[in-house]
Amino acid sequence: VALWPAIGAPDAVKYTPKDCRSIITGLAPDGTAELVVQTCKDLAASGMYVLDIDSGDATQLTEGLAASARWSPTGEWITFGLAPSIGPSAETVRVWIIKADGTGLRQLTDVPSSFPAWVSDEIAS
Repeated sequence: VALWPAIGAPDAVKYTPKDCRSIITGLAPDGTAELVVQTCKDLAASGMYVLDIDSGDATQLTEGLAASARWSPTGEWITFGLAPSIGPSAETVRVWIIKADGTGLRQLTDVPSSFPAWVSDEIAS
């Protein structure tokens, strides 16, 4: 994966894992980071990462097969579908939420589901 800064520096931010496939799922609302969902032969390396655009550093937030990761409108939270590293399948995927700094991980659903989306308060009421 190579991300080019929108304005300014000519250097690309590079993050290239071995034996993995990475999908960039969204730019943080403040424009400083990207969410990257990674699937690897080694399931422990699979998961969701936050890639800092300025430094190029990637921080792994979860292990397992993650999907449909989305930033909250404020950038404080990330929601995503996740299957555990052991025995992943469509039947084991649940919706989770985590703070962008990696704290506060919690499962939101008890039934198979994997495509979460943020809804505004106006629509939810």
